[in-house]
Amino acid sequence: MRNSPTGKANMDLPGVHKVWSRTAADMWVWRWYAWRGKGAPKIWEWRGAAKSEGQRAAVAAASAISAQFAIAIVPKANHNTSIVGGILDAWEVSEEFRAVSESTKRNRRSALKDMGQCAIAKMPSKLLAAKGAPRTIKAWRAQEAANRGPRAADFRVQILSRALNWAIGEGLASANPAAKMKPLHFSDRSDIIWEAADIEALIAAARELGDAPDYIAPEALALMGACYSGLSRQDLCALTWAQIGPHAITGKRLKAARRARTAGKKAKTIVIPRTPELDAVLSICASRAAEFEQKDSVKRIHVFLNSRGKAWTTEGLTSSFSKARNKGGPPDARGNPTAICDAEGRRKRLHDARGTFVTHMRVRMPDVTNAELAKMVGWEEEDVERVATHYVDAERIALAWLDRLAREAAARQNVEREVEVKGA
Repeated sequence: MRNSPTGKANMDLPGVHKVWSRTAADMWVWRWYAWRGKGAPKIWEWRGAAKSEGQRAAVAAASAISAQFAIAIVPKANHNTSIVGGILDAWEVSEEFRAVSESTKRNRRSALKDMGQCAIAKMPSKLLAAKGAPRTIKAWRAQEAANRGPRAADFRVQILSRALNWAIGEGLASANPAAKMKPLHFSDRSDIIWEAADIEALIAAARELGDAPDYIAPEALALMGACYSGLSRQDLCALTWAQIGPHAITGKRLKAARRARTAGKKAKTIVIPRTPELDAVLSICASRAAEFEQKDSVKRIHVFLNSRGKAWTTEGLTSSFSKARNKGGPPDARGNPTAICDAEGRRKRLHDARGTFVTHMRVRMPDVTNAELAKMVGWEEEDVERVATHYVDAERIALAWLDRLAREAAARQNVEREVEVKGA
């Protein structure tokens, strides 16, 4: 349990359900249940005149609440694991489940809530090893795909597979028929990269009334940083000036580091060279940070800041980026703005900047080895060729490389002409 600066209790109570209500005497009642649903045990209750008092009371009673929660989830963890639904409940309160990030836990809990109402939850655990078990799971997945879409259905099968793998290790299941099931949803975005014109379009779309013509909004600056560093959205938001050296950015990818901790391994360090394009972005970021520091005398440790001078949150960056992206395309027949898309009409995403970076590095450094590229982006060296093939469009690299050679040749000709003119 941790106390936040706002006085709210931040307890790691996965699945806890909190309900506010008002009494006839105009008093607030706050009830905490071990989980959401019929039969969930109540672990804490508070009554008072203001919600803020309830928040402070929760902080004061944190130890007691945590103890009651620990007692309440024991029967849930062992509740009827003879069916798949019980195994899912047990996995939700396991240490393995707690080891992932908060955003991953939120996504999984939302899916688990829906899965608990499906027929698959009532499937007897002893039938998991039966010959027809994969067929049963595929039928359930087909129903989920019809109701929620193929991608959501695949996600639920992934969750089921993870839970069953855990259950096998705990002796609660003897087989995992959901393992290695081919997904229904597949999206190949290897040929989608952010062209220079796309970046300029997003810069223009993010620019607000009153901004200077050459102003680059924070969300556009973050996109440029992603395109020239290969950092993911999460790593981009967390990037600090301490990670930036004279010649390269060094650090560990946050997602890979969490996975390494879970697996008991050491996370790999990534080394991203400071190309001229990346240096230009970092220079603007440094100037922005200096301006904010001059205003409020507060040191900025993060590189990419929002319009208020604070470090981006992943949700905030996605929201601001999406708004600019959705109005950065060419106007339609009625003159309304459209989104920045590729030739097939697919909206370009912030995550596509990762493939853009790999393409950029292949163009700028055509002799880069797989080992060096793996070091830059944090991939496994033995898999880098396969992953690079997925992310990078070879034809686009060839065209970009030829374009670069043409521009360099044109520049040399200009220099030669200037020399000739001066000589004349």
